[in-house]
Amino acid sequence: MTKSETVMKSRPNSWAKRHRIGKTRTISGVADVLLFSAKARAEKNGGICTLKKPWILAKLKAGHCELTKKTFKIECDGHRNLSSFAPSLDRIDNNNRDYTEDNTRLVLTQVNITRNNFSDDVIKHILERLVPALDAEASASNRLTESTPPEAEPVAEVTPFF
Repeated sequence: MTKSETVMKSRPNSWAKRHRIGKTRTISGVADVLLFSAKARAEKNGGICTLKKPWILAKLKAGHCELTKKTFKIECDGHRNLSSFAPSLDRIDNNNRDYTEDNTRLVLTQVNITRNNFSDDVIKHILERLVPALDAEASASNRLTESTPPEAEPVAEVTPFF
């Protein structure tokens, strides 16, 4: 266990969160946080983590999600609330608790959150139907805004009953 890992484990959780917030401002710091978190999750869940910082740095320097190819956004609002576009280590086989190079990829946080709850097959099935539906909805919405609005009908004057 490294000195920083020992310090992080011996300090209250709030200190650890503040420490991680400062680290998430550089690529090297993000790599440290990702690696530390993966080791902690693997240990907690009975797995192992054989990932090394240079491997994570290489993935971060590529700058995009391995699945969606969307660019990562490395930003933090000061409360450890990262963007949905922040990098996240994703275990490819969620039944395998190990973080190894063969079982891990760097993806968007939102992709990882979705994959934690659903299999790739379920996600693909939903997206195959969702994307065309959203495109159709957007097209309909564009047609409505592009057409000229109908003239307003005059409002009839209402007389009181009393």
